[in-house]
Amino acid sequence: MSQQNNKTAKTPTKKPPATKPKPKLVPTQNNVNKDPVEVYCRLRPIKNNSDFVCIKRLNDNTLQLMSFGNNKLESFYTFKYVFPETTSQSEVFHRIGLPLIKNLINGKNSLLFTYGITSSGKTFTVTGSSHKCGLLPRTLDVLFNSIEGNLSRKFVFKPDGQNSFDIQSTPDALLEWQREKQVARTPSSFGSTPKVKKREQDDLQEWEQRDRDDTIVDIEVKGNAFAVFVSYVEIYNNYIYDLLDDDVMLDPFKMKQPQSKVLREDKKRRVFVYGANETEVRSSDEAFDLFIKGTRRRRMAHTALNTESSRSHSVFNIRVVQAPTDAEGEVIKDEKFMTVSQLSLVDLAGSERTQRTQTTGERLREAGNINNSLMALRTCIDLLRENQKFGANKIVPYRDNKLTHLFKSYFEGEGRIKMIICVNPGSEDFDETLHVMKFAETTQEVLINRANDMPFHMRIPRPSCYQSKFISFPRLETQCNEFVGPILPTFDKIDWKDSSQLTDLINILEQRKQNELRHYERMKQEHLLFREKVASAESENMLSRQQLAVLRNDLEVRENQIKALESKCAQYEDGQDEYCRKIYSLEKAIKEKEWQLESKIRALQHATNEQERNRAQLEERLEKEKERLKRVFNRVLEEKKAQLERELCLTNEKMHLVKDILTANNTDLGFFRDYLENLYPRVHPVAPVHPAQSRYSSCN
Repeated sequence: MSQQNNKTAKTPTKKPPATKPKPKLVPTQNNVNKDPVEVYCRLRPIKNNSDFVCIKRLNDNTLQLMSFGNNKLESFYTFKYVFPETTSQSEVFHRIGLPLIKNLINGKNSLLFTYGITSSGKTFTVTGSSHKCGLLPRTLDVLFNSIEGNLSRKFVFKPDGQNSFDIQSTPDALLEWQREKQVARTPSSFGSTPKVKKREQDDLQEWEQRDRDDTIVDIEVKGNAFAVFVSYVEIYNNYIYDLLDDDVMLDPFKMKQPQSKVLREDKKRRVFVYGANETEVRSSDEAFDLFIKGTRRRRMAHTALNTESSRSHSVFNIRVVQAPTDAEGEVIKDEKFMTVSQLSLVDLAGSERTQRTQTTGERLREAGNINNSLMALRTCIDLLRENQKFGANKIVPYRDNKLTHLFKSYFEGEGRIKMIICVNPGSEDFDETLHVMKFAETTQEVLINRANDMPFHMRIPRPSCYQSKFISFPRLETQCNEFVGPILPTFDKIDWKDSSQLTDLINILEQRKQNELRHYERMKQEHLLFREKVASAESENMLSRQQLAVLRNDLEVRENQIKALESKCAQYEDGQDEYCRKIYSLEKAIKEKEWQLESKIRALQHATNEQERNRAQLEERLEKEKERLKRVFNRVLEEKKAQLERELCLTNEKMHLVKDILTANNTDLGFFRDYLENLYPRVHPVAPVHPAQSRYSSCN
């Protein structure tokens, strides 16, 4: 058995080929109105410079993943962009977060995930620190910088509890604001303890000194009134809790536990958290204070890999409500003119291996639920990709987990999806990082239906008079004087007998007549110029129509070519799939044959060794048998030789006796007869002589 193991160990192992990055999706006729999920990768700085690094950034879009040890593996992965270890928080925000804010202000929904293993920098990317602000505080800063002059009066937009909003009149909004102020001035019987208050104040003071982002995003629709609402929930052990629920822990003596929320669908089939608080905020500081308040209630725990490890998935929703205003600056109370957009920032809890995090008990149960929810997300992504790639119609199990059910609307085309993969380049995280990379690679192949643009009536800019109310009458008088001439005096103040006043009146009338003629000539010239411009525009329009007809014909030809190429591409893909299956079956057969060959080689080697061992044993037995037979032969030879010597002695004696008898006379016959009788017993012994006995002394 040891020989077989040694033989197996000496068998050379093949180095697996490097995985090439997959080509990016090319828009075709079927997915021209779809956008892929944009996946970015951010590398965390290495903790210890002496650690081995298993990830190498090749360029702005490609990573190389390398393993160490006997089984070396190299694979390449492509992303929308790869942020190196030295990337600042501002660079990450301006590349990822800024386009999402533009979508939010212009009426489009967006979803941003941060995904990765535990202790890979997800929470730092979303939140950051007071001196290195992450995506969330910068998003709030830029949002309020952009809509600061267009905020509506507070409580004009009010949540209706069904994932939509009601529009209130200004008096109703003022009454609501007054009631809020009165409630805020009323002292609560159960307040926070001094220790909790001090900790909250310390956190808020630290973040009040944070670095702010001064970027401003242009608003496409001018004259709309905006309102911003935020909500903050967490998904813990597959239950949803509201982190901004004021009733939670309000009474420290009763220790009221948070109540889980349920998911429902609104009239537009969009999933939302029923009963979650949506708070209207007027500034980025107010919104971020709510975020800090909710984060303090979020489940955290200490593990072997992270001092403050997130034990739940957090979702911070920013909803922007906008509607046009009338000439008085009041919001038009018609819901069909109202647009609601949402940006969801999701900080996913990290996938964990209990062997590394050393979790037990309740923490082990939390880790299992975290991994199950992430596995449900992967399953939905895989089925979406399979349905789109192979034209299947499998049901995507969104409802299997709260995480996937909550964002079902986004995957069905209600907004844009982006994902940030946070990676620790240390070699100790290679196995977990490999699974994260494979999931990211699959996610990029999923196409999401492009969200609809803002309705046309919402994109028409409001007239400038709506912003400045009415034009003042003094300004109208000034413009009238410049156009017509001096103002005529009132007739009741004219003294018709005074010639000087009549002369002034005549001069005014002549000047007004001259102004009228001059303006008439100018209007005539402008009219001619306008007719020339109209004629030019008509000719350009005719030329544009001709060019449009040519382009349409060209487009039709190109579309036919694209369809033909798509059909060929589909055929090639089918053929490629068939070849891949054949190659896979051949490789599998080759591996089986190689395994059989190795088994036969080992069996042959074993048989050869056994044959050599049997041969040596036979040779040894042959030598022993030769020695034994030689000894037996020598013994038998000695016995035969002794017997022949004895017989020769007896024969000689008989010959002498016969000779003596023949030469003797009759008187001696009696003597010989007695002699022969005495000699007979010696010549014919009764018992055979043993070789060990002494030989006849007479024969010697």
